[in-house]
Amino acid sequence: MKKAVLFDMDGVLLDTEPVYAECLQTALSKNGIPIPLQELYTLAGLEVSEKIEAVAHARGILPDTKKIVREYRAAQQIRLRDFSPLLKPDAKELLQTLRSRGYRLALCTNSTAARVAAVFRDTGLGQFFSTVIQADQVTRRKPDPEIYQSAMRDLGLPAEACAAVEDSVFGIRAAKAAGLQTIAVLDSHFPYINGSADRTVRSLRQVTNELETFL
Repeated sequence: MKKAVLFDMDGVLLDTEPVYAECLQTALSKNGIPIPLQELYTLAGLEVSEKIEAVAHARGILPDTKKIVREYRAAQQIRLRDFSPLLKPDAKELLQTLRSRGYRLALCTNSTAARVAAVFRDTGLGQFFSTVIQADQVTRRKPDPEIYQSAMRDLGLPAEACAAVEDSVFGIRAAKAAGLQTIAVLDSHFPYINGSADRTVRSLRQVTNELETFL
């Protein structure tokens, strides 16, 4: 039986990924790079500068990445003044249930400390986590496994004692590279590579049952 569950934040506990995509679409369009949302959804889980570089490279464009990032952040500040409406249904209930069953919980996110602090302020999620690893604490973000490896060091647990809950292709890649059995929370907007996670669920309500099938 697993002793800890390591959660991604955006797209798993919060329905923020569509907002991020829309903000980036706005910033790219302002800089002469129109792009459909569906294409941006395929990049969910990457750091924003990597998304910009990928979009530009696919079009043979040399982007002003720093300028686009600034405009993306500005759009986010307008759209993300309160994270509480973006909290996914059953997120708190799931975390409470897992804690009551003795699991230790970690948050493992590509978001910055400032973003995580705002989420905790608005949603109260911070009370559930034994450790939090965010972008500011690592040298390499997902899809690199460093975030998950750091969380396991903080917990003092090996990979075989932990499971990850992810939503994006890149997040799943990071978790698997860290040696973690992984549950993917599926979203019809975002791509999922069949078999890339050990289990798949359509809602957070299903996570507990799937978790308990792991050895």
